[in-house]
Amino acid sequence: MTTGKMGQSAINAAFERAAHLIFDAEPKILRDDYAVRFCGFQDDSAFVTQYNENYARLVRISEDNARAFVRSYRALAVIRHRYTEDELSRALQQGISQYVILGAGIDYFDLRRRELQDKMRV
Repeated sequence: MTTGKMGQSAINAAFERAAHLIFDAEPKILRDDYAVRFCGFQDDSAFVTQYNENYARLVRISEDNARAFVRSYRALAVIRHRYTEDELSRALQQGISQYVILGAGIDYFDLRRRELQDKMRV
């Protein structure tokens, strides 16, 4: 997948959401069943291979620091999206009918949250 800088940030965020689904225990903070494919991987196995290669590069610097960085970065990405979607749910209950996603990146919220298509305009 060829992307610009903004597109790459969307892929990085999706990469962390995919890692959350694959590596973190239940209950999941956020479900993103499209993340692996959005990042350009055919399946979870291909994703895990790339994840392990990325992690191996970080471990060369410091294993303890790499583990802490990976976990905190993933948590930040997942929690940020979960918070936004929780706030959106509250706004829907208050009657909003439109959700505007600001940014120059790639987003696939409408694919992940198809149940909202009849309730609001994205």
